[in-house]
Amino acid sequence: MIEGWGNWATAKEFKVYTNEAILTSSAYEIDDKRMTVSGVPTGEAVDTFKSKLAVVNATFALYKADGSTLVTSGKLENGMKLVLTSTEGLGAVVYTVKTNAEYSIDSSFKVGSVTNPAVLEGGQLLTGNAQFTNLSNASRTITMVVGLYDHTGTDGALVSFSYNTRTLAPGETGSLSAGFKLPEAIAGYKAKIFVIGGSDLMAPSAVLSEAAVLTSE
Repeated sequence: MIEGWGNWATAKEFKVYTNEAILTSSAYEIDDKRMTVSGVPTGEAVDTFKSKLAVVNATFALYKADGSTLVTSGKLENGMKLVLTSTEGLGAVVYTVKTNAEYSIDSSFKVGSVTNPAVLEGGQLLTGNAQFTNLSNASRTITMVVGLYDHTGTDGALVSFSYNTRTLAPGETGSLSAGFKLPEAIAGYKAKIFVIGGSDLMAPSAVLSEAAVLTSE
């Protein structure tokens, strides 16, 4: 028992005798070794994020991932920087904000009746498949594009493509498939699967995954 404090284990308030800058939160995980603030919901409002943080002997400010563009409104983005500055003249430290994953994607090819083939096969039906889980708290429209590229140029010219679009509710998992028949002669060709945000192929809201690639050799 500390004199004058009553039962410290049940007290609602107590004094902290330190000049160290401290960042805490009951909503997010603060890792002072990795210097991260994680467990932040995707799309969390900046004002909401700030309201769920508490500091001792410090002030804080939020910046874009570049570390120099101040953020005062809008929504949180993965990789933003939180700068915690000591009010005791002990300098500043930088935390990286880690938002929760917004989605999970699993892409695969099928050539004819063969799932996950090693190579393309001329004259067969090529099908691209993608399983998408919406991990965000809002509906998401996604589009899967399957493209076939020839052997010309640096990365080949687009020969054929097919696509499919679907909107998924929060927490929903769904599949997309699209494809076309391959030409007989496909030496040097390759197929790619892209998954993009939105339904506009010319102006997607985001590229949601790295391209899955299947070659002819």
